[in-house]
Amino acid sequence: MLNEDIKKFAIQHGFQDIKEIGKYKDFTVFQPLFTDGKKHIIGFPQYIFVKDEEIKLYIDTKFEVKIDSHNQ
Repeated sequence: MLNEDIKKFAIQHGFQDIKEIGKYKDFTVFQPLFTDGKKHIIGFPQYIFVKDEEIKLYIDTKFEVKIDSHNQ
């Protein structure tokens, strides 16, 4: 899956960019971002999960996602 496709997915869901932040189970996890310098209130943490050709937006209402971060 190309980052370009993942960014398009994020834009379709109201975000402006993405950042790869690590792994969760078998998924590569991206953080959807806003880059316009404005404050945005989105509620619960939101992640983009990518595995093979599957992309899905996950809203973590129970704060269950523990990212295995390789970028920190």
